[in-house]
Formats: sequence, structure tokens, C-alpha cells
Amino acid sequence: MEIYWKDTMNSDSATRKLVAVMHADVKGYSRLMNENEVDTVRTLTSYKELLANSVTAHRGRVVDMAGDGFLVEFNSVVDALLCAVEFQKETGVRNQILPENRRMEFRIGLNVGEVIQQGQQIFGDGVNIAARLEAIAEPGGICISGEAYDQLKRKLELEFQFLGEKSVKNISEPVRAYRVVVDGQPKTVTQKKTRSHGFKSTNYFWLLIALLVVVIVILAFLAFQKGWKRGQGKNRATGVNVGQTIKKPVLQEALQPVPFSLAVLPGAKSNDSQNQNIGYGLASVVADQLEAIPELKVVSSQSTFTATDAKPDRISWARKHSIQYILETGLIFDKDKVTGVLNIFDVFKNSLIDSSTFDLDTADLWKLPNLIVSKSMLSMREQGLKSETRLLPGQTFKTVDGKNFSLFLEAAANMDAQTRTGNETAIRLLSDITQSEPGFAPALAELAQAYVSEVTRQWTDTPRKSLEQAYELSKKALKLNGSISTPYRVISFINVQKRQYSEAVQNAKKALELSPGSSEALESLGLALTFSGQSIEAIPYLEKAILLNPETSARCLAILGHAQRGSGDYDGSVNSFKRALDLEPNSPFILSFLAASYVLADRMTEARATTQELMRIAPGFNLDNLKKRLPFKDPAQGAKIIDSLNRAGLGRSDP
Repeated sequence: MEIYWKDTMNSDSATRKLVAVMHADVKGYSRLMNENEVDTVRTLTSYKELLANSVTAHRGRVVDMAGDGFLVEFNSVVDALLCAVEFQKETGVRNQILPENRRMEFRIGLNVGEVIQQGQQIFGDGVNIAARLEAIAEPGGICISGEAYDQLKRKLELEFQFLGEKSVKNISEPVRAYRVVVDGQPKTVTQKKTRSHGFKSTNYFWLLIALLVVVIVILAFLAFQKGWKRGQGKNRATGVNVGQTIKKPVLQEALQPVPFSLAVLPGAKSNDSQNQNIGYGLASVVADQLEAIPELKVVSSQSTFTATDAKPDRISWARKHSIQYILETGLIFDKDKVTGVLNIFDVFKNSLIDSSTFDLDTADLWKLPNLIVSKSMLSMREQGLKSETRLLPGQTFKTVDGKNFSLFLEAAANMDAQTRTGNETAIRLLSDITQSEPGFAPALAELAQAYVSEVTRQWTDTPRKSLEQAYELSKKALKLNGSISTPYRVISFINVQKRQYSEAVQNAKKALELSPGSSEALESLGLALTFSGQSIEAIPYLEKAILLNPETSARCLAILGHAQRGSGDYDGSVNSFKRALDLEPNSPFILSFLAASYVLADRMTEARATTQELMRIAPGFNLDNLKKRLPFKDPAQGAKIIDSLNRAGLGRSDP
């Protein structure tokens, strides 16, 4: 998702310039419109937003977007081709979830040449050649001119296939044309970075394939003969007599979606980190609001951050985790106006079920998440969701300056990145907002959470001060708006550190009541219950938190490991700590907890090996420091860990 600033040039004088020109249109657009006008317009609107985002990311300018055609100019032919390739790849991914007869494929032509600019428009042979090349391109493909190829052939690791010299309408001389081989398309021997030699190379290719098939058949026959002779009487692997009827294995059941599970993802990525973060932040904030709907299963924005980074695989990512819907959000800025974009995909039915836009003044940007959530809920109800839940004031936004809200979205994205730099950036941005608008409760709440994060991640040398700041900010936020979930989570965590166990559980339950679909609120309650001595009760909340956060944190897995150990499930505790260690392999604390669980599971060899690894990573590891990180209500729980580590050979702590 991108912020696209339209060109503001308003001169009426004609000027000549040398640019890279990209021309695109839709294959079979008339047929698509004739069959279903509404769906076609929805899909085209979505793809137009995608192209505008990509053009901005590659420093181009959209000249015209009328109908199904796009005309774009770039100062760099490298930027132009990178934009075209990104666009074709992304539309290919989106088309996978549409019925075959509703897929929208684009042909793109690219040329480098002189054009005449008058006002916003460009004219001339440079434009005409790009348009003719677009007609030559395959659906979903890119065709470039010889002039473009000459500049690109040594600059990009892409493959080009020479198509010959083409005579095109209204151009006096033939135009050299090259097909760009986009990653993921089938490649043949003829698709090289230089000219193809066609027939001869193709014949060699198929001859090699034929020889390979013959070799495979011969080897398979020999293997069969050898195995048949050995297998007379009884199969060695299965013990089944030859000729005996055996029951066929049951095939693994195909993946099925979790009903009304959804992930909120931003649109196209950007080379502008600030604009990209605003887009990520919008998706994060929308997800947080939808977590207030108990009938929905909203995937944590921390996991969707990872899915967005692997954008071409987002459909397979959703299928892998049985997520039924993808909500894709976007932003387009134009001077003092902003357009929000919402696309909703049914991953398993391969359909786009909604495509909506929302036009606002930039000063009213704070309204956009509320509008997107309301439209999303309407669409979910149309799909059969039975819910009459209305968002509480804490899950909606009230009047706030547009610039400050933009910074708030940027801060949300930085926090979801879960890095020290991101957290520090979020603290700086949120501090600026709260100074400018001290009554903006969501900013106060998120700033409190950022201070807690720097404590739990050990990103601060003054943890006591950070927790004090977090507590005061949470109290201020709740005084302004008692319906926000985050401050209750923050205070619950601080309650645990202060050994205020009943208050910790009470505040965590309040957080979950306000956001029943929040993996963070579920984890918070799991933490409070675990350290207050209610491990068995904690486990279901922690397991659900992990389910809603496929890219779960080591912290949540470690809490689950503590709860399983406290309930007597030592092998389960080992598995959870091992998963946590996969995410943070150099954490001395996770290693120590894993070693203790190995001892309790009577797996002493593994316990000693883990202890040795701990001492290698942290030679000065001190059990007294470990005790401080074990705020159990029952001292026997902490003592059990220390005693187990002593048995594993770690050495005794000072009395």
C-alpha cells in the first residue's frame, strides 16, 4: 500500500523530453464488462490502486487511467520495467483467487523515446510505439522496444526473448520487440538474455526431455524387477504377503478454512519507508478494531506483518493457516484528499467479495479505520456471520488531527515490526502526538505498550522507569476512555511484576472482555493465570493466542511452557520451550527453562547438553538473576526450576 501524490504541473506550454513510457490495457475487457459490470469495475478499481502504488514506489507518474488503459511515464527505464514486473506478478497472484472467467490480465508495452508534454498529457511516437508493443504482448506479459532493451540488457537480471522486427501502425520503420520473461513464468532454452535462435534450440530441448524419459523408464523397470524378486512371499517393509489385499491409507484431509477467520493486510509495498509504514499501520489498526468482534477470528497484526513481507505468497500463507478471508487495505493521497481502499478476498472460494473506496479530506483521516471496519462487518454479515456486536468507543477513533493520525498509523507499524529500532521510533512518534494532543487516548495506550515492550525485550537499561511511565500513561488513557483494551493489558503485566496477582487476573480479564479476539489480550490473561498459580486454566488462553498469531513470539511460547510445567505436562513444556528457542536461539533464559523442563521430564542427557549450551552462550549466567524473572505466587514453582538446573549441572546460586 502506497501514498500516491498526483502530479501538479499545470503549464499549458508544450515541451519535448526523453522518457520511458509504459502503456497497458486489459485483455477481453468488453467481455468482462458484458458478463458482470459490477465485479469487473471492482476488480479494475483494485488493480488501478495497485498500479498507482507501484508507480509511486518506482518514481513514475500516471498520465492517464481512463477506462481499462493505463499510460505512465518514468525518468528511468529501469524503474519502468521493475514497476511493470512487480505489477504483473502481483496481478498474477490476485488472479489466482478469482474464477478463471473473471480474471483480469494486462498486456504491457514499454518504450524509451521522445515525447511532447502539454499540460498533464504526453504525445508522440514515444507513446505510440509503447501502445503498439502493448498489443503485441501476451496477456500477463510485457513487451519492450529495442531502445529499451539496449539500456536494460546489462542492468537487470531478467531474461529477454527477441520477437523480431515488427511493422507497427503509423511508425515508418520496423520496431525491434522483446518479450520480458517474468519470474514464475515457464522458461525454455530459447529464453535467454540475448536473441533467441528459435527452432534449433527448441528441438534440442525436446530431444533432451525424450532421452530423460527413456532413462527414467529403464531405471524404473530394473528397480521393479529387482524388487519383485526380493519380494516373493512377503514384503520386508510391511510384512504383507504378496497378493494379500491391504487397506488403502486414508488420504490426509484437504485444508479447510476456519470459519470467519481473517487477516488484514496492506496493499503493495513501497520504496518510501514512511508511506509504507502508514499503510502497514492502517492494516494494524483495522485488525485491532475487528478484534472486538467475538464471532471473528482475527489473525494478529504481528503475523500479518510477516505475511506482507512475503507478499507474493500471501494466498498460500493464508491457506496454510486455514484463514478464510484476506482484507486488503490501501491509501491514496491527492493534495488535501485521501481515498481509502478495501478489498476482501475469500481465499478458499477464489473470489473477490468486496471492493470499496472511501473518499475523505486528509483532515478526516481518523475516520478511515471506522469506515473500513463497518464495511467489512457488513460484508461478513452478507457471508453469513451471525453477529450483532457493535464496536465500543474504545475500538473507534474520535476527532484527531489528520497529521497526528498519520503519525499514529506509522507508530503502529513500527511496533508490529518487533524490533528495537521500530520500538524506539514508535516511542518518539507517540510522544510527539501525546504532547500535541494529550487527550488522544489510543496514543497514550500504545505509548504505554511500547514502554512495556522495551522492558520485556530488554531494550532498556532503566526497566523500572519504563514500567512507571507505562503505568501512568495507562491510567491517563483509561481516565479519558475506559473502553480501550491495551491499558488493561499493560497494567496487568505490571501487576504481575509487583506480585499483585488478583489485580493482574482482573485487569487481564477486562482487556479480553473488550477485545475477545486479541491474541495479545489472550496472552496477557495466560501470563497472569500462570504466575498466580492457575496453570491449568491458563493453557487454553495461551493456545488460542498462538492460534491467532501463527508467527507467534518466543515470549508467548515460553509462557505456555511455564503453564505446562506448572500443570505437570513436562514433555509439553519441553516442546514449547524448544519452539521458543527456535525463534530466539541465543536466549539464556529460554535455554535455562528448557533445561529445567528436560530434568523434570527425566531426560537428563538432553538437560545436561542444554546446560552446556547455556554456559557457552552466557558464561556468567547467574541463577540469582533468573530468580528475579520468576514472579510466581507459589515460591515452590521457582524453587523447582532452580533445583532442576542444579541437577542439570548449572551450579548452585548464592543463598
